[in-house]
Amino acid sequence: MNLAYIRHHLRAALEMARFRGDPMAQFDTTYEGFFRSFWAMAVAAPLMPLIVIGERAMATSAAAMKAIPDAAGPLPLTAGYLTFEVASFVLGWLVFPLAMIPIARMLGIGQRYVPYVVAYNWGACIGIGLSAITSLMFLSGLVPMEVLSFIFLGILIFSLAYLWRIAHIALQIGGVMAAGIVLLDIVLSQFVSIATEMLERM
Repeated sequence: MNLAYIRHHLRAALEMARFRGDPMAQFDTTYEGFFRSFWAMAVAAPLMPLIVIGERAMATSAAAMKAIPDAAGPLPLTAGYLTFEVASFVLGWLVFPLAMIPIARMLGIGQRYVPYVVAYNWGACIGIGLSAITSLMFLSGLVPMEVLSFIFLGILIFSLAYLWRIAHIALQIGGVMAAGIVLLDIVLSQFVSIATEMLERM
């Protein structure tokens, strides 16, 4: 795998995000391509420090605006905190694909599991990229917290629609079932996030 391979799949993910046509043929949906798609974590990882710092700054700003006590604010930026953030990032990426193995078999779409995970992994880079841009906008002072709320809402709507499109096209399933897959992804992501935060605060 080289930079050209990564660029090709990021372009395929962007094509999926344009909500037109069927870009699945642009992804490497072989078993080798399946395992290679998890390198998307390495592609997205350099953006995570920016996102974490941005989220902490936004949480502090929101707490100040709402007069929330300091105890409710973000945890100190320690080595332990960073370790949990890394663990949350990795677990949050891996839990859903693992959970989809028995679910895909149960729904009779096991043969579409590999193409789906390939598109899902590379597509995750798009969502993380948007989050990084938002954090940069806030940290640079270009956008106030009040405006960011509307930007976040737009990104959330786009991300849900994007995940739905990936499930709908890659798994070749109906809209309702695709929405259920997205809901499962959200529930598992929230579970990992809450669990790691609870462990951080222990």
